[in-house]
Amino acid sequence: MGASYLNESVISAVSRAVGHSLDVPACVLDLELKQRLVLGGGGERFAADLSRLLESASGPDEAARIADAASVYWTPCEADGRTVCYIAAPAERGELAAAYLKVLIQAECRMDAEGGAEEEGRKRSMLVSQLAGSGRIDSEAESYLGALGYERDILRCAVLCVVETASGHHDGEVPFISLERWAAGAGILSREDIYGYADAGQMIVFKAVPGADYTSYAGEIKSMAASMSEYISERSSGLAELSVYAGSAYQGVSLLHKSYAEAAYLYSRHGGTGGSCLFINDFIFEWLYSNLDGAARRNLARDISSALDENQEISATAVRLSLSDCSPIKCAEALGVHRNTVLQRIRKIKERTALDPLHSVRDRVALRACVINRTRRTVWNGGVIVQPGSVLSLGLRHLSELLYEKSGGGFQLNIHTVSTSGDNYKLFGMLMSGALNVVVGSTIALCPYTDNKALTLHLPFLFKSPDEAEYVVRTTVLPELRDSLDEAGIICCGLWSMGWRCLTSRGTPIRVPSDLKGRRIRILASASIRDYFAGLGAVPLQIYYNNIKDALASNIINCQENPYKNILDMEFYKYQDYVTELPIWYSMEALCISKKSWLELDVERQEMFRQAAEESGAWVRRRQVETNRAAKEELVRLGMKVIVPTDDEMAVWRRSVRPLYEAESRREFLTKIMKAKRRYAKSRR
Repeated sequence: MGASYLNESVISAVSRAVGHSLDVPACVLDLELKQRLVLGGGGERFAADLSRLLESASGPDEAARIADAASVYWTPCEADGRTVCYIAAPAERGELAAAYLKVLIQAECRMDAEGGAEEEGRKRSMLVSQLAGSGRIDSEAESYLGALGYERDILRCAVLCVVETASGHHDGEVPFISLERWAAGAGILSREDIYGYADAGQMIVFKAVPGADYTSYAGEIKSMAASMSEYISERSSGLAELSVYAGSAYQGVSLLHKSYAEAAYLYSRHGGTGGSCLFINDFIFEWLYSNLDGAARRNLARDISSALDENQEISATAVRLSLSDCSPIKCAEALGVHRNTVLQRIRKIKERTALDPLHSVRDRVALRACVINRTRRTVWNGGVIVQPGSVLSLGLRHLSELLYEKSGGGFQLNIHTVSTSGDNYKLFGMLMSGALNVVVGSTIALCPYTDNKALTLHLPFLFKSPDEAEYVVRTTVLPELRDSLDEAGIICCGLWSMGWRCLTSRGTPIRVPSDLKGRRIRILASASIRDYFAGLGAVPLQIYYNNIKDALASNIINCQENPYKNILDMEFYKYQDYVTELPIWYSMEALCISKKSWLELDVERQEMFRQAAEESGAWVRRRQVETNRAAKEELVRLGMKVIVPTDDEMAVWRRSVRPLYEAESRREFLTKIMKAKRRYAKSRR
């Protein structure tokens, strides 16, 4: 029973969380002493030696005695009051490595346990977000598929369910999460339907279907939509409606992102009507046309569009005529005018564009292409990997609202909390793969695309103030990184910040660098940060953001560094006594978009995005100051003691970073930053 408790989803999640952060070899064994996970530098050799040692072991007790005699640290790992596995590591540093692994295993076992509705909802949300965004099924998606018991290779189609208010805007205020739970309990979802809450007012169902022909499952989806619509109407007292958009069926989970793209296209074209249930199969021409290169679409429709732009009345009639299947009677009804008026306008359309959509199929297709291009809405997906209440999530939400407002509803940005792991490399991987159009994440993840220049931004005490940092970034950093990011297919619109990252500690405060000696501190995945703390005699450990609390609770680490808001939201304060205010690192998060997505926008929407991004950046800078100030006050109320180093102590801190600056390999880039700092200082005199 215990061996099965340590299932593949737990194993893969622990492996993913450890990554390359463990420099000590270690093995995780199940209750039958079978090796389930080999980790750390030299892990394979250690595992082979351990396997030979334990060949004759009749059980865990004997294995423990053999390991002890061979200078191998051996310990059981318990979860929910029972032993689920054993951990082995070299005796010299094995205790710390094993304690670190215990935290991860216990956390994953806890999340994997049955009965956690909130945790299951989180897994479902993460799974549908990943399946919708990319065909790459990584270990995290595999673990969710396994934990939730889904078959991988059956036919499914994406069904996008969007709750919209009377204003036509998707609204997170409606009781939408309860729709997910209600649908699961109402018998309208099958065992193989993969479903989850995706964004404010949106739920995705990858529905298992009997065949590829959509007529074989359209009736079932319409019935599901009707039941959901009735539920939403009752819960919102008629103030909200549910619209449903279905893609075509695909075999296997790795192809479901294609079905979701089709459903999302329907929403982008026809969202806001309320109460609809649409299928991509009824809009094949529009879908295929939308997949043409953006420039090609505009070129095809340019002459017709220019001619129609000369008269607003004629333009509106042309659009409505195309949407009415070129029926003058339907067009007249939609416009509220007489049929003869429509016929007169059609003659003017022919005069201006040389199109005769009533009698020529080719001209009808050309007019439809023009109308699609003119009325096309933009729907993008944005992602973060921190808690929803963070200033980064709030900043993306603010950007979304600005785009929606500036475009009159024509530009919609859906926000996804991809995870709370802090895995910025994964986040930017989703941007590069096309799974996301916009991301906000640590500049550390830009290192592979900038010849590691982004690492220079993580040198300790690089900036003296937020204003100085903003000036240097705008005048020097972004221009320096722009070309290399452009080559990689990334456009960086600006750098946001969560604020100054403060050191926290347990037991005794950190006033000077020597106070860190021997302390185990959680760090970001940055070589500059690792080298700095290691040089001070600390033990730096890379731990996923969502595992910090457990690592603090079990004393795997006794220090960490984060802005005040994160310390409060993630409850790190429960295991830390002191917070030291140091201008050591000004958090740097990059707002980036996919170059491919950017080129799909016309010039007007590109300018609209630039303006919205600039306004949102200013909003984030103000908001992080406010939220960190409020969080600091709350942390003090909760009992944390704030340490502000004296001028003499600060001088010691600044001297401690000299070796790191002298050894900086990106010397030319650092020199440019220092010159920009001097220009800023001169401008302030």
